[in-house]
Amino acid sequence: MDKDKHKHTPGPWVVGEADWSDAGNARYELRGIKTVSALDARLIAAAPDLLEALIDAVSTQPADSPIKWVLWARAAIAKATGVNT
Repeated sequence: MDKDKHKHTPGPWVVGEADWSDAGNARYELRGIKTVSALDARLIAAAPDLLEALIDAVSTQPADSPIKWVLWARAAIAKATGVNT
């Protein structure tokens, strides 16, 4: 994969504290992004599909797998869901 092709705002992106002032609906700040470009918006929109694909891929591996991509994937899943796998 050619990293120069992907011009989204590079991470790390960090989820800030929730703001509950909007009629009980939590709103979160995504630190690391000052403005959302079309490329960032597409990446954010694809995130649920990417997460589902990653979870499916990891589920084919043993729970104690030392394979590097599995470890990275599990860390990314934990970051996305807030739950360690």
